[in-house]
Amino acid sequence: MPSNCFQIAINQELGVIVISFQGKIFPKDMVDLLGELFNHQDYRIDFPTVYDFSGSSAIGYQIDVMAFVKRLGEFRNTGSVHKRIGVIVKTPNQKFLINVFLKFASSFNLEIKVFDESSPCVAWMKESIEDQEKLSQLLKSNKEELARRLESLA
Repeated sequence: MPSNCFQIAINQELGVIVISFQGKIFPKDMVDLLGELFNHQDYRIDFPTVYDFSGSSAIGYQIDVMAFVKRLGEFRNTGSVHKRIGVIVKTPNQKFLINVFLKFASSFNLEIKVFDESSPCVAWMKESIEDQEKLSQLLKSNKEELARRLESLA
């Protein structure tokens, strides 16, 4: 059953994963996300990923990041393929929690960059203007699909 706070979209043509969040995000949600993502039928470990937290608020503390790091360690390590991750945040709490996680990123061979808006993130993820436009549309449509799903549950 899909989570009520995130939506995963994997675009094989672009070779990218987009994860949109809405509402309150708790540390358990992030741990659950990893299981759902890594078990997704279209998941590819080498696809760069955009985590879009702009529609959500994070609820957690530094200690909560460790459960996520431990779970991620079940899937990735320093020998894992290099992966680029763009994170779009809007709140100071989100920035703080991401900065705590950044201390562990090299342990998982992750290149992570944090953004306040989607446009610079999209430009960092994709070089061609055409691919940037497709990724921007994917981010928008994934966020809209999550909002529709959550609205139907209300």
